[in-house]
Amino acid sequence: GRRGHAQLQEEEESSLDSDEGSEEGEDEEDEPPVPTFPPPSPTDASSMWRYSCVSKAGPLFVSPSLCLNVKGDYRGPQGRLAVQFVNKTPMQSAGAAGALQVQSVSVEEIPQMRSKMESPPQTLHAGESAVLTVDLLCLQPYLNPPKLIVAVVVPSPQGPQARQVALSLPSPLTKFVSPAKLSAPSFIKYWKEMSASGCALAGPLAVKEADLPGYVVHAFNLHSPAGKELGASICGSGSFHTGTPVPGQADKKVTVASMVKLDVEKSRKLIRVGVHAAHPKVASALAQVIASYLIEPGKAVPVLGQGQGGPQQQQLPPQGNGRVQ
Repeated sequence: GRRGHAQLQEEEESSLDSDEGSEEGEDEEDEPPVPTFPPPSPTDASSMWRYSCVSKAGPLFVSPSLCLNVKGDYRGPQGRLAVQFVNKTPMQSAGAAGALQVQSVSVEEIPQMRSKMESPPQTLHAGESAVLTVDLLCLQPYLNPPKLIVAVVVPSPQGPQARQVALSLPSPLTKFVSPAKLSAPSFIKYWKEMSASGCALAGPLAVKEADLPGYVVHAFNLHSPAGKELGASICGSGSFHTGTPVPGQADKKVTVASMVKLDVEKSRKLIRVGVHAAHPKVASALAQVIASYLIEPGKAVPVLGQGQGGPQQQQLPPQGNGRVQ
């Protein structure tokens, strides 16, 4: 891959070239098992959002009358979310008294992403459900996904009540990453080549150490190379995809090579999340997103001596969603 030094909009295409076949003497690689992600709690919006971010499907919002579930499909820079609206009102409340009215649904506009949405459902009677499709196109690296803003009138014992919820879409940066298969020697080569565009965060380990390979592959969508050359490090390689055209080549889109290296200090249960990428903004954003899952909330600190380009080094907010009355 070629390294980019200009702004992302002006950067040349820079994706990792996957190794074809297996090299002589290369360690056989077995895909790690899917880690046991912390289960979502229907009373904790943050846990539902975080679970849906690392899973293919999950709950996004739960109340006595309205439930929103989401399922995502991502290919390159494109994402499609199927958002299921469920009227949880008991069936005995059939008729107008149990109906849920969807007044409006919109996706927050952010410069790093384009979105398109079909018409939302209008009326859901007790026990009914409907699915809304939201299409996303990633253009730039980002820290916080856009919000889905839903205004509804829900049934209640006191009569219809107007409610609005602002829900962060479970579409972190890692959803637009695809694995790039590399041998251990190739990983080391690319890691050194991209050292100038690096970012690293460290802090107390928030997950089981044995689950780290599973997070790399199944939550962050990276290939995890194996080989004695990597020592005790847990590594991942992939490409971050955008829908931004390569300057002068409208048929090609900007793709940024990205490398991840996790190192655990067992005695103190600390983890270092290192990311090298072909663009410093991608390295910084990717490091922060990964650290928000692997490091205890609010305790990630930058490692000195690493490139600090791109978004500010700050922990993502612990909660993804909130209610607005």
